[in-house]
Amino acid sequence: DRGDCGDDDGTGCYVDDDTDPNQNSHTGGKSQPAGTDSDDDLPEPMVWNGDAPYPMIYHDHLDDFDADRLVRGVAIVREIFSSDPLNTFVIGEDEPGIQMQSHDDVKKWVLEKHTSNSHWCCSAKMGNDRATSAVDGNLKVHGTENLYVADASVFPNIPNGNVHSTVLAVASAFAKRLASKRG
Repeated sequence: DRGDCGDDDGTGCYVDDDTDPNQNSHTGGKSQPAGTDSDDDLPEPMVWNGDAPYPMIYHDHLDDFDADRLVRGVAIVREIFSSDPLNTFVIGEDEPGIQMQSHDDVKKWVLEKHTSNSHWCCSAKMGNDRATSAVDGNLKVHGTENLYVADASVFPNIPNGNVHSTVLAVASAFAKRLASKRG
């Protein structure tokens, strides 16, 4: 699951004053804290109100596998738009631009230009297996008595449609269930 912050080796994610959240800090597939090249370069965690650390933020959303898949996607789109009869309607290619033909050039463009969707989901997925999910089918956090989650994080998989409408359905169903319990 890529929803967590950091690698299995314990490296975390930090906010660096020089880190632009819209830019990629790609490190060749190995997750490193934003704005750093190695564990030795980790900035000190920032502190808010003297004692609470800022949230850990992970900006490096693409690994090599993801970037290579997006390069293949660019090739497929180019193939589709260059085929008859669609090619008669195509005026040109703005980005990445016809000059970028090699895999490495297109991959560099992908890594520099990618952005993430603002509808994050699936980080506290719903399911019956405590080892692979965070909440049960009633949206109750596993191992708790009275703690529930009713947002996009409980989706077991990313919806093919609009995430917002799915969140509304989950929240509405949970609100009705909660209201019926309170009488």
